[in-house]
Amino acid sequence: MYPRIFVDSHCHLNFDIFVGELPSLIESAHRAGVFLLNTISTKRSEWDDVCSMAEVNDSIFCTIGVHPLNVVEDNVTVCDFEKYLSHHKVIGIGEIGLDFHLSDVDKLKQISVFEHQLEVSVMHDLPVVIHQREAHNEMLEVLRRFKGKVRGVMHCFTGTYDMAISYIELGFYISFSGIITFNSADMLRECASKIPIDKILIETDSPYLAPVPYRGKVNSPANVIEVARKIGLIRKMSIEEVGKITTNNFFTLFGKKNKCEQFF
Repeated sequence: MYPRIFVDSHCHLNFDIFVGELPSLIESAHRAGVFLLNTISTKRSEWDDVCSMAEVNDSIFCTIGVHPLNVVEDNVTVCDFEKYLSHHKVIGIGEIGLDFHLSDVDKLKQISVFEHQLEVSVMHDLPVVIHQREAHNEMLEVLRRFKGKVRGVMHCFTGTYDMAISYIELGFYISFSGIITFNSADMLRECASKIPIDKILIETDSPYLAPVPYRGKVNSPANVIEVARKIGLIRKMSIEEVGKITTNNFFTLFGKKNKCEQFF
């Protein structure tokens, strides 16, 4: 058991697999030393759920947004966002971005909706949580048009050191998930060893991507300490140091406008 110094910066507590499990998820996270969970929406229909979870749980904050693979059925407007962005527990726009992994995706639609949500983040001075898969060049092209206007995090980063630096130079943090513990993730561990520690966040992306030694099981926010543990080993730091630094980084990014004021 560790002191409560860790934040899971990205999880999906509203997913069906967790129905009825929220109290136990929070309790196990607290026992592990994780005191704050940021639950992330992926479609318009989830916004009420994540806001409701955050509303009644001191340990939970949330973001609202439309994932790139949901943009075809979710034609959101600025007005759709307005109702939610004044909520005291909504601390960002996400999960948004570009995902060109599937051959039949509408790339132009994804880019259009992504840009629209970036514009919403600028209007409301909120950070963004970005998903990028097999769209690095297009992502850079869009983000460069918003340079100096948006800030945020590249969630569940799996790229190279050079890719990470290109995002950091545009004002973004890099978030590592349980993937960093996988045997095949040498490139990712090299990246984590070299980028500035004050630009790193940690996450679970639960219920996905359970870290070693839980790989193959349903992931939970408590397991974010395994990500911190691996980063500590890579950088020759204690797990407590990693926890304190990444939590401070989280508040630097998401704690503006006093939305997380009770934790300062």
